[in-house]
Amino acid sequence: MAVILGFPVHVYAANGTPTRATPLDIDSTTQPTDQLNSEGWKWEPSGDGTSGTLTLRDCYIQTELPQNSNVLHFGSGLTNVTIHLEGDNTLEATNQTGSIYLISTDATITFTGNDDAYLHLVTSEENNNTYLYGIYADGISFQSGNIECNAQLAFVDHRVEISGGSVTADASRIGGSDVIYSNLGPVVFSGGVVDLTGQHAGVYISGIGASDFNMLKVAITGGNVSIRATGEASSYAAAVIARYIDVNTKNNVVLYGTAAPFGIYDPGDPVGSLTIAEIGPESSITWAEDSAYGLYYKYNNTVIDIAPADYAAVNTAKANADAIDRSLYTEPSLKAVDEAVAKIDSNKTILEQDEVDAMADTINEALNNLEYLPANYSAVDAARTSADNLDRTLYTDNSLAALDKALDGVHEGLDITHQDEVDAMAAAINEALDNLEYLPADYSAVDAARTSADKIDRTLYTADSLAVLDKALSEVREGLDISHQGEVDAMAAAINEAINNLEKISDVQTSTDEESSDIQTDSSEENEADALPATSDDTVSVVSGLVAGIAGALCIVSSRRFQRD
Repeated sequence: MAVILGFPVHVYAANGTPTRATPLDIDSTTQPTDQLNSEGWKWEPSGDGTSGTLTLRDCYIQTELPQNSNVLHFGSGLTNVTIHLEGDNTLEATNQTGSIYLISTDATITFTGNDDAYLHLVTSEENNNTYLYGIYADGISFQSGNIECNAQLAFVDHRVEISGGSVTADASRIGGSDVIYSNLGPVVFSGGVVDLTGQHAGVYISGIGASDFNMLKVAITGGNVSIRATGEASSYAAAVIARYIDVNTKNNVVLYGTAAPFGIYDPGDPVGSLTIAEIGPESSITWAEDSAYGLYYKYNNTVIDIAPADYAAVNTAKANADAIDRSLYTEPSLKAVDEAVAKIDSNKTILEQDEVDAMADTINEALNNLEYLPANYSAVDAARTSADNLDRTLYTDNSLAALDKALDGVHEGLDITHQDEVDAMAAAINEALDNLEYLPADYSAVDAARTSADKIDRTLYTADSLAVLDKALSEVREGLDISHQGEVDAMAAAINEAINNLEKISDVQTSTDEESSDIQTDSSEENEADALPATSDDTVSVVSGLVAGIAGALCIVSSRRFQRD
């Protein structure tokens, strides 16, 4: 519901200089008459005289009329009249009081005209007579051309139809005014542009003397229709008042009544009805804020049939809400979606379509504002911790640079939709950690020890002590990295230890000679009878020299065999 304020005020003014100052009367006896060049009108009767066409071309008839008289009158014998408009035309009564019908006939009138052709039906703004009408006729059909009226537009016994052109009438200055009043109806809006403003009603079908109740209908099936009743709510001001009201159009409609947009009466059988099957999306059907009725006032038996609102957008929004992966979003943002869905009211009518559309908008807004959970950086954090705990002195610059690049490639603050990227960051760091290359072990001590071993005069040392040294040299493992530095240092220590423990042959020989001398002395004392033949000192010297030479040769061969690769 809304309150319409500031209705448009239509100003109706005659244009140009009057072409005629007296009323124009035409009946079945009027002969073909062409006054287009002088007064701006031409009458063309049919063959039997019961119908004809009046062409108005820049015609301006202005006159002050007697009470209950007309500016344009179609008299006896005529049943169907066409008024065709060309240019800008005006029918004006200057009377400041009194009842007036600017156009009057017992026939049915059809209006046609060019798109830029107008007919202004003008009465004095000072005249507020209840019976001040632009047209009185049996029935009216507005097919084309443009009609403007500053009084009540039409008082008819039967049908009024607006199918094209434009019809504008403002009778809001006239107390109790009905812009279109029909005794027996119907009134049909099927096309064109319509803008009607009255006090009591925009359209009123009274049903006085009706025998065919089905004709007491106002139907809006097309066109751009605006109808307003701005009188007091206590006077039952309504945009449309009839026994049957049927609104079924894809176009936009604007209907306003101070009391209600619709007034339905059914003082007996059959009962009246209000049916609203379809209206355009920008339609406005409203009433005054202090109205006691709301959408309509009616008799108790009136049938109200208003189509349900279109929930397509709501259903789509709800389906989208149901389809989300709730594991991806924060609880507060999910709560907003749930609350929006919970507020869906499935019982709204097309008159409340804006509320239904708002439901869809609220859900969609909540969906658009869903906040993703943050991505899980635990694997990244663990990888970074491992990187932070590294002893960087152990690794090559290139492999450390690759690790630092992986660490620098971490993008903080990504949400869960980027979890794959975050996992890839962790994998990159771990891969760089796995590919770290140790620096080579320091073999300088080994090299120094081997150099010392190479400088040894192996002829001076015993075979057994040289064998220990050669074993230490042979057990050196080349190409170890810094993580095996202890092993490399142990290799150097083993070589140095073997060098330190080398035994000189001279020391060993002296000890052996002493032991041999002792043994020989003891033997000669105990076995004098069995003593061996004596040997000269020269013989001993020759034997000793021979042994020493053989040992020296063996040491040289051993030393060359175990030299470092």
